[in-house]
Amino acid sequence: MQVEVRQKTLLESIIETLPAPLKEAYDAAPRKNSSAHEILRLLVAKYLWDNGYRDISFETSVNCGYGENICVDIHERTLGLFVECERNPDKKAVSDRRRAIMDVYPTAKFVLAT
Repeated sequence: MQVEVRQKTLLESIIETLPAPLKEAYDAAPRKNSSAHEILRLLVAKYLWDNGYRDISFETSVNCGYGENICVDIHERTLGLFVECERNPDKKAVSDRRRAIMDVYPTAKFVLAT
């Protein structure tokens, strides 16, 4: 009898290391199609968590005031930090997102994680 051992993916391994509150926030958020994007989001969130920033939410919707909402990958409320995670960012699209967020939250910080 041969037992098949399934090796965990990098994404599964990272999810296992998350603290319970962060894992719950991640599980409640919608997922993107790319596992590379999910890994990047989790690494950024874990970095923030490990440095003491615990008010983290995923896929936060920001009403930019023009009748449309912008969805940001990570929002850390105590810092007023918005993080957009992109593997291949479009500079114009990122700039437009940043500008729309800064119109609503003038003191916010916007970071692009690649």
